[in-house]
Amino acid sequence: DTQPLIDVLRGLFGYHYIRGELPSARQLAEQMSALAEQDPDPTSLMLAHYMRGTVMFWQGQFQDARRELESALLLHRSVERQTKILAAQIDPRVNALAHLGWALWALGYPEQALATTAEAVQEARELSQPLALAIALACNGWVAACCGQAASGEKLVQDLNTLTAEHAIAYAGPCAAYLKGLVLLAEDRSEPGLAEIQRAWDEFSDQGAGIAKPWVMAAAITTYGRIGETAEGLK
Repeated sequence: DTQPLIDVLRGLFGYHYIRGELPSARQLAEQMSALAEQDPDPTSLMLAHYMRGTVMFWQGQFQDARRELESALLLHRSVERQTKILAAQIDPRVNALAHLGWALWALGYPEQALATTAEAVQEARELSQPLALAIALACNGWVAACCGQAASGEKLVQDLNTLTAEHAIAYAGPCAAYLKGLVLLAEDRSEPGLAEIQRAWDEFSDQGAGIAKPWVMAAAITTYGRIGETAEGLK
């Protein structure tokens, strides 16, 4: 039965992806792709592109990630009705937009990156889907920080904290802490900034959410280098 199988593969993918177990997540994306080939179905094909694209982003394959995510977004339009049930988890279009924006920043298109992640936030708000909104807000804030606009993240931090409190979305808490840390570091407030980043690290670790931990570490390392604590940074 194709529809339940799609749900199962996507659920397993989300589990391995958020833990940072990227080879396992990518294998599941390929299973989704094989499913789409065996039983031509635009929903499974769209999800296969989306799943491959998000993994490729974290594996540093930014051009490939962009291609896959853009393909997912094109297919999403043709299967919008069929994907309503999928939006009850994390809307594929919102998540594809969020990761595409990040990939565009890595490829050297900061204005497109900011516009794309802002679009993800807007669409998540229209969906009224708290988990999708949490992911979109986090990516929007992180991309803004990468583009030298960390100060704009203050409002996003507040929104993420509100989502954590209202909907018990534990993952939004460390996302907010990390973004708050980036805001403080951009203001040259190294000590409180590092404290927030440490809090994000601890909470991600407690949750078993490994996907963002290298990203969190990188901000701390950069800061230690800037303030002359080289030994701590190398550690």
